[in-house]
Amino acid sequence: MEKSTSLRFLGWVVKGVAALAVLAVVAVTIITHTERFRDLLRTQVLSYLNTTYRGHFTVRKISASVWGATTIEDLNIQYDNSPVLSVPRVELHYQVLPLLGRQLSVSSLFVQGPALHLVSPRSGEWNLLSAFLERKPQAKSPQDASFTVSIGHLMLEHADISISEPDGKTYRLATRC
Repeated sequence: MEKSTSLRFLGWVVKGVAALAVLAVVAVTIITHTERFRDLLRTQVLSYLNTTYRGHFTVRKISASVWGATTIEDLNIQYDNSPVLSVPRVELHYQVLPLLGRQLSVSSLFVQGPALHLVSPRSGEWNLLSAFLERKPQAKSPQDASFTVSIGHLMLEHADISISEPDGKTYRLATRC
């Protein structure tokens, strides 16, 4: 008798834990689709980028899903008060579990209408790379620096890329797809 009571109790505990797990997944899914969460995410991401790196970053909207899809609208990067990158829309689909192993596995990256203005002054530092230099560089261990990024499919639509050299020569690439 006591064994069947213990098994019955264990069954109720397992069912209760499973129900709580399902409830947690549903709650996280609902919360991440609210405007309040999206605004909080956008604020936190921009605060991190603007305090960590030398460039100035703006984003109008971020829509993220815990299931591995993110959309960024009106992404802008400036360096020394000059535009470096402007993108009306970025969509990326990625696998969530590899993030735990310090890997970003992007299955598809769609960049719509990017305008990239690369400038290399006489000092030799490209403006895009300079925008991502840390404001306060810190010594890092080799483990801190290792983060693998792979992109399975990349699509640029209506891209406008200009490259300006120190001697004043400018090259331009524009896509029409």
